[in-house]
Amino acid sequence: MNPLQVLKRLAHAPVQLAKLADRTERMFHLERERALREIVQADPRLADPRSLNRFEHQLFSQCGQDGIIGEIFRRLGTTKGFFVEFGVGAGDGFETNTTNLLLQGWSGLWIEASDEGCATIRRNLSSVLKSGQLRLHQAFLNRDNIADIFRQAQVPTSFDLLSIDIDGNDLWMWQALRDFKPACVTIEYNSHFPARQDWVLPYRADHTWPVSMEYGASAKAIERVGTELGYRLVACDLTGCDCFLVRADLCADHFAGPFTAEQWHHPVRHYLIGRPGHTRRLHEPFSIRD
Repeated sequence: MNPLQVLKRLAHAPVQLAKLADRTERMFHLERERALREIVQADPRLADPRSLNRFEHQLFSQCGQDGIIGEIFRRLGTTKGFFVEFGVGAGDGFETNTTNLLLQGWSGLWIEASDEGCATIRRNLSSVLKSGQLRLHQAFLNRDNIADIFRQAQVPTSFDLLSIDIDGNDLWMWQALRDFKPACVTIEYNSHFPARQDWVLPYRADHTWPVSMEYGASAKAIERVGTELGYRLVACDLTGCDCFLVRADLCADHFAGPFTAEQWHHPVRHYLIGRPGHTRRLHEPFSIRD
């Protein structure tokens, strides 16, 4: 092959690579859909129509949290509420458990530590920040400052949703907020640990995630602490990312039991995490219809 032929082939390489990448992405999402369908069909726990996994849906959340949260509050009869979320996904405002709630007229507080993340959120969600529908507080949280930060931000003692995902001291943070009683708590759990194993990452105030399995707490540990704080474990999402707990006095018969890690734990299925469809981004102001 002469040099001219080589150059011509190289000129077409970006197009061919783009086609290959597109085909690979399509195959991934097809396999993901197939795998999720097989998981649901094979799992007897999900046959109960009250099982929250039947309602998983991803709009802005990392996986199916948007759908589970929406269904929890539909059953509780809450249409517009107040949330607190920390840390806020990738820090852009478009991968959180609560952005979809903003679209539905909720208000709330985000807490984020990074300068870059806060700057991006201020840029991407300027109008809801300006209106006061959303407040943003920059802080690196630890168990000694978190309750004071909540009080300074005038978070009500009783509110609707608390979402925790900081890749480390998550359970310690919730324990430090025992004076606050949200209706629902969603908290990341470490699904590497089996359902019966009670494990918590030892507390370290300056902890940052080392991109390993060393983070958070097992579902059993979260169930235990939740019970101590007056909550019931009502679901874990299918990818093994988050636990969902509802205040016991609100549960009535809205949710399927038993409310244990053994019942609702799902193993690590992070290979199913993906964001099919278009890039998650909305121009402001948000269009909200009552």
